[in-house]
Order: sequence, then structure tokens, then C-alpha cells
Amino acid sequence: MELRDAVVVVTGASRGLGEALTRSLVARGSRLVVSATPSSDLNRVGREVRGLIAPADVTDPRQIEQLVAKTLAAYGRIDLWINNAGIRIPQMPVADVDPSRVHQMMEVNFFGAFYGCRAALRLMQRQGFGAILNILSSAALKPRPRSAAYAATKAALASLTQSLRLETASTNVRIYGAYPGGMKTRLWDEQRPPDFNRHMEPSYVAAVMVENLAQDKPISDLAIFNPDQLQAGAPRLLPLARLTDYLIR
Repeated sequence: MELRDAVVVVTGASRGLGEALTRSLVARGSRLVVSATPSSDLNRVGREVRGLIAPADVTDPRQIEQLVAKTLAAYGRIDLWINNAGIRIPQMPVADVDPSRVHQMMEVNFFGAFYGCRAALRLMQRQGFGAILNILSSAALKPRPRSAAYAATKAALASLTQSLRLETASTNVRIYGAYPGGMKTRLWDEQRPPDFNRHMEPSYVAAVMVENLAQDKPISDLAIFNPDQLQAGAPRLLPLARLTDYLIR
């Protein structure tokens, strides 16, 4: 897809992967709408990428509708909507998990993206074009002990992503999913895993995602792993269907 002059909304844009995505996109000439809950970080990122700063809580569908309206007032359209906002809780057995925190995580990771998809789809169906990118996780692909709750939120979003792709197959709206492995972000602030230093830099993950989007025919479901987890010669853009061919066993 053409990213130069594309109007792109990024949720969770105040730090981590969201911030890295805004920088990769602005380098391609995109016009950014940066969104997250209000913070000095959001204001900083917005200024640095010269984007429209539009605070919103993704768990409130009314604020998401207001985000759409603010973007339309400024630019008149939305070419790409990226549902990036997400949280996680420390890894632990299911028996020890606080259910209230799982509810909160589902509200952000699943319903936050659901509200974004719903609002963006309504607009894109009216304007006759557009694309949505949902940021998922490799945790949605393979069961892992102590990460069941987080994985479940991303697996639910993966199912939504695939279903929406079928719903929009006959339209000019495209639905993409990206499944990155572990990243060095503040999602791990409460509990860093032992291999945290081997996790990917958000800037690398963002660059791979944006590189894919810039293709004439982007990969619908993109797997992103640390190069040292893949066999030599593995392609930079790796479809999920071919992932098992290249993972080091």
C-alpha cells in the first residue's frame, strides 16, 4: 500500500512499539494521528513526528468515535488504522491470577482493538477504502505456561482479525495482523523474563511491519521473530504459514 501522505491512526502511540511505529511511518511520509491516554509522553511523540495529538482511552467506544471524528476534521479520511494499545500482567499460573486484572487486560487488548476495528470499518466502508492492522503476539500462536491469560486476549483478537478479513474480502478494506515475538518494552516493567536482553528492539519490529505494509501486496499475517531465533537465510518478511520452516528447533 502507498504510505506517503497516508493518514494513519496509531493507538498506544506514547511509547514502545507504538512510538516506534509512528517514527517508521513518518519516515515513509505518512501523516500521523497519535493516540493514547493523556500523558507527557504522548505530547512528546506527537511533537517529534509532527502528528495530530488525539488522546483517547481505547476501552471507551465513545472516545474512539471521537478519535475518528477528530481525524476526519483534520484530514478528511483515514487510510490506515493501527490497533496497537496493549497491556500485560506478570507471568504466573492461572490459579494465582487476579481475575480483575484479566478483565482489565481483555478490555484493553481485545475490546480496545474491537472498538477500533468497528469505528474504522464503519468509516472505511463509507469512504470505500482503507486498511486496519491489529498488533497481536506470538503468544497467540503457541500455548505457554504462566502466560495463559495474556495469550487468550491475543488469541481472541487473532480470531477477530481473521473473521473481519472474511467479512471485508469483497471490499476495498484490508485487514492485517502482525505477530511479533518478545520485545524490549515497558509491558515487562512488573516482571522481566530471564531472556529479556534477547528480546527484539521495538524499532526493529516496527520497521518490519512498515516494510510489509509498503509492499504492493502486504502479507496478511506477518510473523516477526528475533533473527537469532531463525535459520540463516530466513526472509525478513515471514508469513505465519511459513514460520515453522524457518524457526530454529
